[in-house]
Amino acid sequence: PAALGLWEEKQARRFLAVFLIAAGLVNAAIVAEYYAGAHWNLCHTGIVFYNSNHLAYYLLVETVAAGLVFVLTDRKAQQWIALAIYLCGVASLLIANTLGCLVALVLSFVLTFIVLLLTKRFRAGRFLTLILGAGAVFLALYLVPNAAGRTLKSKVLANLRVLDASAAALPNLGEASDSLGSGRMALWKCGFRSALEKPLFGCGLAEMRVRLSQATNGKV
Repeated sequence: PAALGLWEEKQARRFLAVFLIAAGLVNAAIVAEYYAGAHWNLCHTGIVFYNSNHLAYYLLVETVAAGLVFVLTDRKAQQWIALAIYLCGVASLLIANTLGCLVALVLSFVLTFIVLLLTKRFRAGRFLTLILGAGAVFLALYLVPNAAGRTLKSKVLANLRVLDASAAALPNLGEASDSLGSGRMALWKCGFRSALEKPLFGCGLAEMRVRLSQATNGKV
């Protein structure tokens, strides 16, 4: 209901349009970078995002917003523009090809589905178009090589090898050097143990800093 009310406000629609157009331009640049075989660093530590996780957060918002506009609007021009921006967002998530980006891609489908159900304006045909469009983008990236001769297949396989090596090395590195979670495993376990020990009032900021520092060998 809140999403539908926001959609019906003219000023909110204008803001959303500016956001999506800007997002579409960034995503188009990311796709162009990939197919040109260039190194503009838009997907990782570059001029737009601090790292690929931040890119995933942004793209999650962008793909959900574009998907909702595509389903909710009755204007054909807006539909096609929103669909194009959505597909560019999906392509950017697949090109970044990190665990966070792949999780964000799945979440974009789930959140779009939930919001559409809440607004009671679910249109199965258009939602199916989003799913099929994402599948078509995946196949294109998976099969069509870029200027450097790489496809998404080679990138996925390379990342799987890195993840496999990281998982194998994890028991020897210790929790504080968790390469798969950037050390988060130690933080989560520390937080969970602290919550069990003091469930009502917590530890307080000062004590929590000490606990986190001990859990990460002084890294936090």
